Amino acid sequence: MQEYRNNGMLPYYQLGGKILYKESDVEKLLEDNYRKAFQE
Repeated sequence: MQEYRNNGMLPYYQLGGKILYKESDVEKLLEDNYRKAFQE
């Protein structure tokens, strides 16, 4: 997750010492980068 934050791929919020993500942002990141498994 840190790499995604550093690369600007995943927006986040910092509250105290915690880093928070919107569920919809995480879902969008996963959907946009989804690749089906190779099956023979």
